Amino acid sequence: MAALGVHHLLGMQRDAGIAATSPNAAVQHCHAENASPCEDSCAFCYAVLGARAPVLCPHCSRRKLCCDECRRRDWALHQHYCGSAGEKNVDWAIRDCSSDGRGYGVVALRDFSFGEVIMAERCVASSPEDIGALEPPSVRAAAMLLFGDTLEEKYEGYAMGRLGLSRGIFLDMGRVNHACVPTPGDHTWLDSRECKILTACGHIPKGMEITFSYRGDMLLPAAERSAPFCACAKSSASV
Repeated sequence: MAALGVHHLLGMQRDAGIAATSPNAAVQHCHAENASPCEDSCAFCYAVLGARAPVLCPHCSRRKLCCDECRRRDWALHQHYCGSAGEKNVDWAIRDCSSDGRGYGVVALRDFSFGEVIMAERCVASSPEDIGALEPPSVRAAAMLLFGDTLEEKYEGYAMGRLGLSRGIFLDMGRVNHACVPTPGDHTWLDSRECKILTACGHIPKGMEITFSYRGDMLLPAAERSAPFCACAKSSASV
């Protein structure tokens, strides 16, 4: 689906005192303990929080992290969306949709209005080789939960577009399922912030699964489209 250019770029530079550490730098104590992408996890290192009380962002009290170090490292991205973007298991959740063969999916936990940022996420891997070398171990463990027997299969199955022909892995946003007639949402790569945002392009009610089209030619006449992408009626329609 072509990007619609709806950028809801709210957020203040409210914590200039927090160090802007590289988002891919290792956090040594964040261990590989991921069991399911549905569980509460650190917004920076993806470590499952389990019974631990999360470290909340002191500004919005909504973003969950596992420690103060992850909170500091996460600020480089979160400062732009603090209090304005949706958060996992607060505004949206990853749910098991395997009963209909689609694996996991993302569901709205509240109503989203036009222009709202549903989630903002950094890229964690730009190649299959990157997946196997991810640090800290908790990020690598979360990536290994992606469907696929090999690193190449995981990458090809979940890599999303960034700038130009570049692609990358976004661990939460990659769980959004395809629909040829999607809910009103679209994803956009912001090069200046090195993140991808998922934006509501219309009203999304609480409880609705959030989807977007994985193919870019659905607005073309049927005769000009590539082969059917999925089994739905819209994908294989003759008109």
